[in-house]
Amino acid sequence: MDRKRQKSDEGKDIMSNLPEQIISQILSCLPIRDAVRTSVLSKTWIGRWTCVTKLELDEHIFYHGKKKTGKQHFIDFMNRSLLLIESSSVQSLILAISNKYDPSVVNTWMANILSRRVKKLDLRLDHDLNLSALSSHCLFMKNEHYIEELVLKMSRCAIRIPTPSYGHFRFSNLKFLDLSGIIFTYHLKDVRLSCPVLKELKTKNCYWLRVKCVTFEVPLLERFSVKHSSSSRAVSGEESLNNFAAMIKICSSRLTEFTWRGYMLEDLVFGDPSSAQGATANIILRRPQNVTLQETQIRISKLFKQFTQVKCLNLVGTQVLAECKVSLTTLPWMKMLTHLELDLVNGETLLGLLQMSPVIRTLEFKGISMFEKEILNSAAVPKCLVSTLEVVKFGRIHGSEHELCLAKFIVENALVLKRMSFSYYGWQRELKAIEDFKEKLFTFKKGFKCAIIDFHHAGY
Repeated sequence: MDRKRQKSDEGKDIMSNLPEQIISQILSCLPIRDAVRTSVLSKTWIGRWTCVTKLELDEHIFYHGKKKTGKQHFIDFMNRSLLLIESSSVQSLILAISNKYDPSVVNTWMANILSRRVKKLDLRLDHDLNLSALSSHCLFMKNEHYIEELVLKMSRCAIRIPTPSYGHFRFSNLKFLDLSGIIFTYHLKDVRLSCPVLKELKTKNCYWLRVKCVTFEVPLLERFSVKHSSSSRAVSGEESLNNFAAMIKICSSRLTEFTWRGYMLEDLVFGDPSSAQGATANIILRRPQNVTLQETQIRISKLFKQFTQVKCLNLVGTQVLAECKVSLTTLPWMKMLTHLELDLVNGETLLGLLQMSPVIRTLEFKGISMFEKEILNSAAVPKCLVSTLEVVKFGRIHGSEHELCLAKFIVENALVLKRMSFSYYGWQRELKAIEDFKEKLFTFKKGFKCAIIDFHHAGY
């Protein structure tokens, strides 16, 4: 009986008899060109690829071995796919374009894609584009209840925000938002984006033209990142840099990590200073060339005021504080800061940061630049050294005199210190200086009740 059943099953099209939902999921796991090729299997497979739930359109696969015809081949495939694929079936859509196409063609694709109400949308363009009014309308007005993850990574894309909403936009289900290379324009001075379940917000080289304030109402936001890798490209042309300097206001109560990387082109304000309580702040400073010294000072001061209650601070670019002559005495105290990590820092800046952080327990820095020894002798001992500092980690040391002076200063004044460590690369020309450094520090240490001091080779 089993043999007869086995023979009767031979040659049967098992795949075609699977439920449509299963077939759709299987096809969605294939590259889109392979999914289309299943149409040649039999008549029953013609058009089944149009019910995929995941659509990934990457032009690179169409150019492989077809440099001359690849562009037209991709255009034809895009037009056919967007025409035939059912709008209701696609839940996740990725479009990646590196080459330049007619803007009207790209905007036609964009309007079609943005009107599909998908849950996960990832659009990546490596050339300039002005998004059409229809595409902008679909982005802001047709996705408010559907989109859950949105990634827009552009080279330089201008998006004019539609006007009927009076500056208030809501994305009810949006959980992840990643924007890059976009210039938003709007006829009103204020824009309000309400995302009640958003968990992570990332922006890179994004600007708001002639907008004074952009408010993000994001009560569940946990991670927020702002990056500016270059200021010249976005503000080229007739527009003044001040036209891009919108104030960014974040209304959140659950922030755990914040990153600011690059140029001080706008002000950042938290709706509630306690939003960043216990959070980690990563600040990488760069000074823009077209902003006055006074403006930079004001913006740096405002930025630091948002982090008076952070628990960890990773600060890179401390030389900007010195270049802009930012007085550390004017910066707010960070009364809850327990972990401070710095890059290359001079003695004066380091002491100033320690003075404004009374409860630091762990201090790390990649290196100490040259400074006058008199600074250590004349400065008041920071409160954290006397009462809370337990761990100090020196980055790469060279065995120089100013490094030794700082190490001795810490040994002498850090009354509750448990461990102090040093890293060195061990270049042949530095080994003698490192050995002298060790000997002098250990000799000095004998006069104090001190913690463990260790050195480790960091490689070359």
